[in-house]
Amino acid sequence: MRLAMPDCCAGDRLLTLAEAMTRALASVRPLRQTETVPLLEAYGRVLAAGVLARWDVPPHDNSAMDGFALHRADLKADQPTRLPVVGQALAGHLYSGAVPRGAAVRITTGGVVPDGPDAVVMQEECRGARGGSWVAAG
Repeated sequence: MRLAMPDCCAGDRLLTLAEAMTRALASVRPLRQTETVPLLEAYGRVLAAGVLARWDVPPHDNSAMDGFALHRADLKADQPTRLPVVGQALAGHLYSGAVPRGAAVRITTGGVVPDGPDAVVMQEECRGARGGSWVAAG
């Protein structure tokens, strides 16, 4: 079973941290000079200093894919984990309650992750009952 990660659609071969660092460092070079330019001329340039946002955008955790939001600790490593589906979190429509341990919520791309779950399992990695009364992740 694969849990949602920023590179969840990378296929079966993910880079190790060392490989990723080597590739990243090989593709950049340090900037030695800086200059000040008007904002409309700054397109395509690199900032010389970091910029911090005043608030998070979006202001909540949201799902990058369709799947099931659940508590990672509820998953069994060696077999599929069957969990009741207690609701759904659709993009633009919040799931209003907390999700208890041992349960899952159907979530769509862009849906706000409800209180409780700390993982989203892609729907392609799950099986479910007709009508969505339960899901087997793994």
